Amino acid sequence: MTGYSAAPQVERIAEKLIAAHHQHLATVPIRYVWRDKAAQSKGNIVFGKARKVSGLAAHLVHLVRDDEPPDEVEFFVIEIAADMWPTLTDAQQTALIDHELCHLGVDIPEGGDKDRSLVVRGHDLEEFAAVVGRHGLWRPAVETFHAAVAMQLTLDDIAAPSHGKAKE
Repeated sequence: MTGYSAAPQVERIAEKLIAAHHQHLATVPIRYVWRDKAAQSKGNIVFGKARKVSGLAAHLVHLVRDDEPPDEVEFFVIEIAADMWPTLTDAQQTALIDHELCHLGVDIPEGGDKDRSLVVRGHDLEEFAAVVGRHGLWRPAVETFHAAVAMQLTLDDIAAPSHGKAKE
């Protein structure tokens, strides 16, 4: 049976990322949990997962928690594989949390956020490296992803220019 526990370390990283890059989540209830052992999906290790909790599941949670207003009928959960976390560098841990936060969206109807709804968003790009290798930037999502990677490579080159041989 899979075990879960609170993940305050993940929450601290998420709070910084929310302030810097995900302000739309500042007032949204989010729970952060460790999953004791990583799941697998389609043959790949799942380092993290974002989900929305609503309906009966959210109601049952609010019956046993008194630290949130009872009118919060939905919230997000970010689940991180505790067994994989120590294998990541600090930068990779931050990137993982940023990735999961990117899944979390808030749809606000015209006229305010009184009836906002929380949504889990899919990835901007789902593609096979082999397809891109064979067919190039064949659709707009691949082009957009390529542009983002090219921009990062350019920024990295500016931040740490190479000056020939590395010092020994």
